[in-house]
Amino acid sequence: MTGVHFGAELGNRLMRIYCLEKRPENQAEFFQLLKAESAKHPRTREFLDRVRANKAVIGVSDERTKDWIVMGESEKVFTHCSYDTLMTAILRGDSKVGSACPHCGKAMTVRIRKGTLEDYSPKGVVFLWGSGPEGSPGNPMCDHLHLFPDTKHMNAWIESKENELGFSFGLQEFIRRLRQRF
Repeated sequence: MTGVHFGAELGNRLMRIYCLEKRPENQAEFFQLLKAESAKHPRTREFLDRVRANKAVIGVSDERTKDWIVMGESEKVFTHCSYDTLMTAILRGDSKVGSACPHCGKAMTVRIRKGTLEDYSPKGVVFLWGSGPEGSPGNPMCDHLHLFPDTKHMNAWIESKENELGFSFGLQEFIRRLRQRF
């Protein structure tokens, strides 16, 4: 998989995992359905307002993970996945986030300023919106939402997983799509 195939099996998985009203046929429809599902939950808006006010972080983990966001001047808060840190950073407006490649552990950093991507390293960073097969161990969402230093690392990780499906974006495109989501 090179990250762009969006077939019926992936659509079915995403519908099941995210409780969508119907099976998405493509990435754009997936994001529309996901936004509509989020809007059904009145507390979502309240929580996102708390994130915007720097009073909350999406997906906080009590344990050290590969994904983190800096709160204040230096306090690292760990999250369950790369999506959690990136979405928090965009909503907050100004943040530094980091991740480690799930394939090799290579460090990546992203700087968001005024809600837009200011800088990132390394320059080939990609985001995978993955989906494991039904019944796969772990968290059906966060265990499949990762940053990778480049597509080579992403493809190696995908190949190491049984029946992993998903789609990917370059970091700039993914940040643009997240900004459109909320």
